[in-house]
Amino acid sequence: PQEVSLVQESPDQAPSEEVMAGIRSLLKNMASLEEIYYSNHYTYTQDLGALFANSRAGVPDDLAVDILYAGTEAWALTVSHPESGGRCFLGYGRFIPMGWQPGAIVCP
Repeated sequence: PQEVSLVQESPDQAPSEEVMAGIRSLLKNMASLEEIYYSNHYTYTQDLGALFANSRAGVPDDLAVDILYAGTEAWALTVSHPESGGRCFLGYGRFIPMGWQPGAIVCP
């Protein structure tokens, strides 16, 4: 039988500052879009299509978004660059993951 590793191999080098700047920029944009969505619907959304419906922007092809949760009192998401392993987190509201600072972009 063939062995399957569940551990993702890390890239040989750290993501470039250009990649990380793109991740942070998308997070800032998505934070604004979540607040706009909330002002119209009184809840945050996990639906990327709804989030970007009235925006000229979108998610760049080289980045991946994972909205961990969104509800009436909070939202949390990650944006990553799968090719380089770059990843940042952002959450806001009443229920954010332990160790996250509300409203702060964290890039481990």
